Amino acid sequence: MCIRDRYTAIGATGFGLSVLYPSTLETIGWTHEAQHIAEYHVWYHFLGSLWLSIGLVAGWALWQGVVERFTPIFAVQGLYKTIWLLHTLLPQLAAGTASGVNQFLGVIMLSFVLLDLKFVPWGQLMARPKQH
Repeated sequence: MCIRDRYTAIGATGFGLSVLYPSTLETIGWTHEAQHIAEYHVWYHFLGSLWLSIGLVAGWALWQGVVERFTPIFAVQGLYKTIWLLHTLLPQLAAGTASGVNQFLGVIMLSFVLLDLKFVPWGQLMARPKQH
């Protein structure tokens, strides 16, 4: 059990719930973002459902003490966040169009990626299964 597991359980659950219930974003002053999510709720609810699912699975794995069985979930998390950073945030930063919210999300996503790089047992995950 490592910080990545707790960070995922709390962070993904929190972000998932805030996207599924955008009024929570208004309470911290993100009114524009809450309105945008409400306007495009179908796509954002898909994302919120993914984040909430990842958070709940991470929390369940922590509670049950079986985190290592869920390593592929952490790998998916690291990969999709890396893709978002490279495909969305970096071009926005280069063009000078990244909003404060996207910059904030970029820092959060980068922290998850770095934790996944450090703690996902990539060699074990990518190893060929032993034939019996």
